[in-house]
Amino acid sequence: MPVTIYAVSDFSGETAERVARAATGQFPDTDFNIIMVPAVNNKDRLETVIKRAKIDKAVVFYTLVKPEFRDFFRREIKAAGINALDVLSPALDALDTVTGKAPSTEPGPIVRLDQEYFQWIDAIQFTVRHDDGSEIDDLKKADIILVGVSRTGKTPLSIYLAYRGWKVANIPLVYGLPYPKELFKMDREKIIGLTINPKRLHDIRIRRLKVMPELSDAQYADPTYILKEIRFSTELMRRLRCRTIDVTGKAVEEIAQEIIMGFPAVAQPLT
Repeated sequence: MPVTIYAVSDFSGETAERVARAATGQFPDTDFNIIMVPAVNNKDRLETVIKRAKIDKAVVFYTLVKPEFRDFFRREIKAAGINALDVLSPALDALDTVTGKAPSTEPGPIVRLDQEYFQWIDAIQFTVRHDDGSEIDDLKKADIILVGVSRTGKTPLSIYLAYRGWKVANIPLVYGLPYPKELFKMDREKIIGLTINPKRLHDIRIRRLKVMPELSDAQYADPTYILKEIRFSTELMRRLRCRTIDVTGKAVEEIAQEIIMGFPAVAQPLT
């Protein structure tokens, strides 16, 4: 049976969920089921979470900013004998000590309409417009250009990077079809080639066919065709002299981190 984790928050639950995923990544041989429980903003909801967590024998990761809710939850969850981690309090306490200022007790981030915010919005809009080989003409404006065959995760990776503030274009490489010649005019440091194990790609495409039967007559999941695709894309990446990343079995967050670590700090658009 998988280990159940509740990511509990009085806002979206994203912070608790990310910490839980980072922790579970260190246990590759164990199955985990992470359940986000957002908007827990009153004692009735907190008590319900505790009851459900006890039934599911769950571990609880929580971020509660209001002291009265946090203290209540900490006390009650301990009394229920549930393993739990207060994700946010240590960080708040450390910053309280350093700044001498009490933290805000309002759930959720404070969005400031400053230059950084508009850069972030611009990055998301750019990335959406440049998905799947669209709008090649202004490719030079991209911070990152992802290339790879179908089902190497280009789109979800692009969106994840966009939310980190990067303008991303992604271009599919299809065997037998022309690739954009503009790629050879780009700064090769911006181009990231995504590679994948052929067997893994075959498995992914077989699963894809189950939900997209319209592809069943194509060579989409044919092992011989997949090998030709991969050889074609590998040769093109070699000619582009771009950095390549093997995405086989990796999470989007892990691949994104590899990409970002390859860029100098001064090139990173947002902190």
